[in-house]
Amino acid sequence: MKSVLLPLSLLCLILASCAPSTPLSRIEKHPTTFNRLPQKHQELVSQGKISEGMSTAAVRIAIGNPSSVLYGENESIPFERWDYTKISPTSHSGISYHHGFGRRYYRDGSGHLRRRYPYSGFGFHQSVRYQRKHFASVWFENGRVKRWEKRRSY
Repeated sequence: MKSVLLPLSLLCLILASCAPSTPLSRIEKHPTTFNRLPQKHQELVSQGKISEGMSTAAVRIAIGNPSSVLYGENESIPFERWDYTKISPTSHSGISYHHGFGRRYYRDGSGHLRRRYPYSGFGFHQSVRYQRKHFASVWFENGRVKRWEKRRSY
């Protein structure tokens, strides 16, 4: 019985860590931060939305941790830009041409030594590749959202 519990608990832990992060799950992780937000921001955060004037903490709860953070200065005012990306599968298919030689000799079913001949031909292939795609950016000045942009369709 004990030998089954350890692998089973490890599997549950792995599966739980793979669960997608949602605004609700982030609110449950940071209830005190969420409760300190103004009512207007709490409503937006619970819907996974952001607006101008929100704090960095509110944005983190609303749409999660950024994929990358850039720092800069605009007219002597320091700013941060948070970029968000998602990994999406893309399907690729096509026609390919194959040619070449097999081994020089091989044994057939009756044990006779046979010579290989060159081969060539066409084939169809399909593959899935995963690409990182940018879907949102948020600009902060003095720890507050100055502006943001988000891709409409993904």
